[in-house]
Amino acid sequence: MAAGRGEWMVPRDAFDVVELGSVIGSLCVYDRDEAADDYLCRVFGGAVVADLGVDMTGQYMSSYPAQLGDAVRRGYDTARTSRWPYVSTHLLIRSERDDFYRREDGRVLHEKLILPVTRSGRGIDCFITHVARLPADALRGVFPIADAGPSGVA
Repeated sequence: MAAGRGEWMVPRDAFDVVELGSVIGSLCVYDRDEAADDYLCRVFGGAVVADLGVDMTGQYMSSYPAQLGDAVRRGYDTARTSRWPYVSTHLLIRSERDDFYRREDGRVLHEKLILPVTRSGRGIDCFITHVARLPADALRGVFPIADAGPSGVA
């Protein structure tokens, strides 16, 4: 909040992502593209790449597989319209595909903190997201976790 210098939203130039040191591999940075009604991924942290098996840097969110893209976009849309940080948790099920069956490769939870920031001072146009990797059973007993569909999203 101190970085906001008394403004309604933390300005993007109040800090440098590189200064965040040990968490940089878990960060994703998205810019809002109003003309395209989309979000452009500027940075996709190495730890997130390792979990998902794909680097989305330079890609629009609309290029994500449908079910994954819809789930991710809901969080960013909520942060943009509410103007508040947003937290979401997704069960990630990695699997290997075979001609005959899918074999599960591992399960983890991704807990995301989406921080909306501004470059212009007039609206939210950038999002810095920290993705925490948790054991798949971290929420056991809190609520049932549904099995994921073919795209790996629960």
